[in-house]
Amino acid sequence: MVSAVPVKPKLLIWARERAGITQDALVIKFKKLPEWERGSAYPTFKQLEAFARTVRVPFGYLFLNSPPEERLPIPDFRTVSEKEKRGDMSPDLMDTVHAMLRRQRWLHEYLTGQKVEPLFFAGSAHLTAPP
Repeated sequence: MVSAVPVKPKLLIWARERAGITQDALVIKFKKLPEWERGSAYPTFKQLEAFARTVRVPFGYLFLNSPPEERLPIPDFRTVSEKEKRGDMSPDLMDTVHAMLRRQRWLHEYLTGQKVEPLFFAGSAHLTAPP
């Protein structure tokens, strides 16, 4: 017998909306998605794994009490207008930023291990310096 995994409907809805996918688009692959999101049925473990892969959410996130607050680990200078900051971050953006940070850490560790001297001009510019 395949047992269902109790997952909070609000997390399924959050994961789907975070990915920017409509329920109608996902119901083709996950027939009982509307029931899962209402809480009247639960997915199996394999269905939940497939759902997490499809909406590009870490599997463990689906077992939290509430959706996590995701923030870019770098300053966010994306704006719609001068005053308004954009709050939406696609899974692609988050994946790209985290991949670049991992690569940056790797290169730093590698160069440090090779005893490579920092470039002479790194950190030499200041906001008070003339152009």
